[in-house]
Amino acid sequence: MKINQFLDKEYQPLQTLKKKIIQSSYKILQEHLLVNNKFLTFTFQLEHISYNHGTLIEATDYQFQAIYLDEALFNNVSTSIDAKNLKIKTVSTEVKIQALLTHMNCRNMNFQYICFETDDAILDFNRVYFTNLDAEDDALFTYSFEQTVEINHRGTCINDPIVKIVMVFVNGYNYSIVQRASGGVDLYWNLRLKDSIENSITSYFDHKSNSNISFDQAVEISNDQLNFDQIHVRIVQNIVKIYSGMNMVYLKDKGQTLYLISHGKFLSIFDIEDWIWINHLQFEEEISAIYKNQVQINEYEEQDENKILEQDSDVNYVPDFQVILTNGDIHQKILDIFQQNSIVSSERCNIRLKGKILRLTDDIVKNRSIFIVIQQENQDICLKQLLHQLNGGDTVTGTIHTISSYDIENHLIMVDELNMYVYKIQEATWQIYENQYCTGLSYFDKNTSYMICQQDPSSQNPGLRMLDMEALITKDRLVVPLLKDVQIGARVNFYYDTGFNRLSCQDNTNYLCYKIIGDKFIALQANGLLQSWDMVSAKLHEKKQLVNVDYSGYEISQYDQMGAVLLQSKENISLQNSDQFFEAWQLKTTLKYQKPQCKSDNFAIKNFKLIEIKSTNEIIEYLNFDFLKYDMFQIMTVSKNKERLFTQFINYRFELIRKVMDFPSEFVINSQNYWRQYFSPNFQRQITMDKQKTKFFISDFTTGQVLFEIPQDIMDLTSDEENFKIVSEDGIEKILHIDSGFTEISYNQIPLFNEINGDEYFDEVYYLSRQTFPWSVEQLLQYTYQNYKGLYNLECKQSQEQMIPLMFITDQAYSKRSIAPFTFAHWSLIEQLQQGKLKVEELQENVVREILYNILPGGNTVLHLLCDQHEELTKLLYLAHPQGKEIKFHMPFISNLDGESPIHICLKKQAFKSIDILLNCLSLYPTDHHSRTIKDLYPNLIEQQPKNFLNYLDSRIQQTRQLEQFNKGALKEDYPEIIIDDLWLNQQDLKQQILTTGAIESRIKCEILDMPGIYHMKDQHFDSLFEQLSKTDQLDYFNRRALGLLPIADLKCNYGNIFLVK
Repeated sequence: MKINQFLDKEYQPLQTLKKKIIQSSYKILQEHLLVNNKFLTFTFQLEHISYNHGTLIEATDYQFQAIYLDEALFNNVSTSIDAKNLKIKTVSTEVKIQALLTHMNCRNMNFQYICFETDDAILDFNRVYFTNLDAEDDALFTYSFEQTVEINHRGTCINDPIVKIVMVFVNGYNYSIVQRASGGVDLYWNLRLKDSIENSITSYFDHKSNSNISFDQAVEISNDQLNFDQIHVRIVQNIVKIYSGMNMVYLKDKGQTLYLISHGKFLSIFDIEDWIWINHLQFEEEISAIYKNQVQINEYEEQDENKILEQDSDVNYVPDFQVILTNGDIHQKILDIFQQNSIVSSERCNIRLKGKILRLTDDIVKNRSIFIVIQQENQDICLKQLLHQLNGGDTVTGTIHTISSYDIENHLIMVDELNMYVYKIQEATWQIYENQYCTGLSYFDKNTSYMICQQDPSSQNPGLRMLDMEALITKDRLVVPLLKDVQIGARVNFYYDTGFNRLSCQDNTNYLCYKIIGDKFIALQANGLLQSWDMVSAKLHEKKQLVNVDYSGYEISQYDQMGAVLLQSKENISLQNSDQFFEAWQLKTTLKYQKPQCKSDNFAIKNFKLIEIKSTNEIIEYLNFDFLKYDMFQIMTVSKNKERLFTQFINYRFELIRKVMDFPSEFVINSQNYWRQYFSPNFQRQITMDKQKTKFFISDFTTGQVLFEIPQDIMDLTSDEENFKIVSEDGIEKILHIDSGFTEISYNQIPLFNEINGDEYFDEVYYLSRQTFPWSVEQLLQYTYQNYKGLYNLECKQSQEQMIPLMFITDQAYSKRSIAPFTFAHWSLIEQLQQGKLKVEELQENVVREILYNILPGGNTVLHLLCDQHEELTKLLYLAHPQGKEIKFHMPFISNLDGESPIHICLKKQAFKSIDILLNCLSLYPTDHHSRTIKDLYPNLIEQQPKNFLNYLDSRIQQTRQLEQFNKGALKEDYPEIIIDDLWLNQQDLKQQILTTGAIESRIKCEILDMPGIYHMKDQHFDSLFEQLSKTDQLDYFNRRALGLLPIADLKCNYGNIFLVK
């Protein structure tokens, strides 16, 4: 008798309790034998037993008995229960009982799990409910079954009964393996059938706790994850104290967005939406600062006695403000009095600081604390050495208002109203930089900080300055390039995501959807108000109240519907019969008193609408339909052509077109909706995987038929119905056309691949989960440079309207900060270099490196702007490429949105010396760094004959990482010396063209000519190139290997003929 075979191993609160249950079961059997002899034979055939919350169930194949046990009778040792007077309820079933089990989610609940076998040999897991189990009158006793999952039947009734079951629980999930009489085996995960196999000789299977359990999974798929340290980036705040404080708040109950500015004794409140001043609130003393603070709900308003507040939870707080006056008074709950007309009395102040406020720092994470440094009466502030000895000599005469450091163990940087002081702790030395008149210093990183200095006749560095702290500490140099004299700007975060909330101006429930069209960000409110903003400046562009458009009765159901958004009605649709939403197989039950799974879970019927923003003054409504909405997890996605709905449930289906058994869930590495990437936009095709052979296929979504086998080295991402986007190990990305045999449409070599954040190729599903949140300013600029080059060359997005939405983005997932291809600080420095106000040697090396990666509006870089300033350009290039012989740090060389590279502009301005130095540095770079950017200039360069052009041509014969590995083999006797192929070539095709078998292998070297497309007769620059070659009087061109590889035999010129004869 296998009493304890199917007890859940996770359900073991006490070993003694299990002992009691089993002992009680034996006792019940003993007493039952004496009283009810007619059950004698049946009782000895007992197969299953389970216990939960006072209910004990025993079962044979077609019958189970249930009894209620009073747990109050249990003691801590052992309990024997006399069952003579207890009512045992017996239920017979028309289908075979295969298991009783107790799972963690039914602990202390009024149900247990029972498993039946259907007529087509599928496990049917149910929740069994009892009513009046302990009633004396059997007529009061009732029971019912509810299916836990839908049963996808085999289609035919087979005489192949289940003969053996093994179950385990791992991390709360049930894994079952079932053997049928024929030898066939079924796999179950989370109580549902996942896979079947008819091979009876299968001897071992390791499921690895994977939800995608299947029989072709012969190799372990690693789930290792790389954990990055969270690096929080703070926006530069309070650069200049034009006002003593400013802040913004959205009043949800009033629908107002207020901007608060403190100046003197006044706090001015401005309504951003209505563009009016609301009030100028006056205090008795001048305002020192205004800060956000979170106020506890039970302090702010009466708390609902039925509401449970979690300790230290954000939901327990509401936003407010506090004002700090120069006399130390702190006024809180400003939103209660912001419309007050009279002077705010000090009597309402509950907190008073005694002493002079030297420094204020707020808690920017939770806004619940302010840290204050106060100098009280009869106290002196002095600086001390490490051993607490008073430092003699130089003293600080002013009041320190800022202290900063990037290595606090070794140095401090202090600022008062007059001077800047650097104290090196280890050396115990001082350095004083006089007459700086710095009123604010904001730290960003050790190379980039910001300081604002007053205009004064004796001021050394007035205006907004960028401070290099590393140079200040390591080289004792105060390097503070001027950014702006007076006007100070900042590009604010244009933050939007699935919980859309733009600049805190509206609560996320006011907006239903948004879309970026060109350089405009457009958002629709529920009342039909369509608003648009400029993506770069974040300024409001247009407001449009749409006629006869009102979605106030709807809420967002699902975002990101191929540019549209799916809405659902807030109210339920009332229907008499919901069976019309289910198929017959879904309503089918296994036995009487059983509720099918589709009716077991709570659901409602909603009206759904699919809408999309088409322009700044138009929306379109595609679909209007009624559909089921379950209380639990449900994702709905409409295909691009609006003809097919793909719905992902937890346990249930709407209409089973095809059961996706081979979905590659191993690729889904986080909770985002990345699963959709493995289906084409219209759900006509999907990616499948042969896990045993590690091959990938493209299959028909409806039938499951394999249409194409994907070459193993190009599996990554579906772009649309016909195209694939992929990336190689050495950073070559390209788009392939599926139906034409995976022919290449476009390609791009990703610059700095695997150099920004380590070997990303090995750690990330590169296109889907690449993370940017821990990166520094330089790394973010490098990232946007990669993005720009890929958009320009791979996706052929070469206009401002196409570029801006993809270059000016927000790091939505982590830091919520803006990511742009430039910073205003570096832009200012570039302009000063261009205008001759600043010299390259005045900048630190790290600043120069960051400047090189800036891509300004229009696609211009510092090289575009300095191309006619040969001296500064040379210093800049040689800093990045010492003596023009090596790459110290990478230099972007791109076309702007007018299609012009720096050399194009040099030719326009006849800056031929600049061309020469640029060519010298470009010769150091690998394939596809710049070759397509200047391919149309080869004729011009041959005509102008710059000194370094010949050496540059020689440098274009290179090896890629892929070619370096192809270094030995047996060459055919008539192997072709020149092969036209893609940058990311097919190694198998290359081997077939040049190698043979059976011969002695030798060392070989394959190289690539990085002059793309110019050798094709159909290329638009082919004729002009060969025309210039035919005119040149420089024979040395024809002695260069690069031009020797071109088809110059058709040149109709004497020099070409002489060269070929020799």
